[in-house]
Amino acid sequence: ITAALGHDSYLVMRHGAGPGTRSGNMDDVIAQIQNLSTEDALGRQRLGCCFCNDTASLFNSISDETVALPGLTSIVSGKAVELFARMLHHPEG
Repeated sequence: ITAALGHDSYLVMRHGAGPGTRSGNMDDVIAQIQNLSTEDALGRQRLGCCFCNDTASLFNSISDETVALPGLTSIVSGKAVELFARMLHHPEG
């Protein structure tokens, strides 16, 4: 789940298991997720979050942060928790 903040906007997004994963036994899906890399099958770098300046945000990018309106962080975190709870209780996971 990604929660991204802009100055006066936000985005809460659910990500899938990733390319090449098949649904089925949950242990198999977890094993496939742990083997995902930041490169696709052709060796190209996969794109990361559209709010980040880099393609794979694996470091602290505090120098490029955005100032959000007061109260927006509470709304976004609440939406992310609500999305997580819906996914957790969904019959198909």
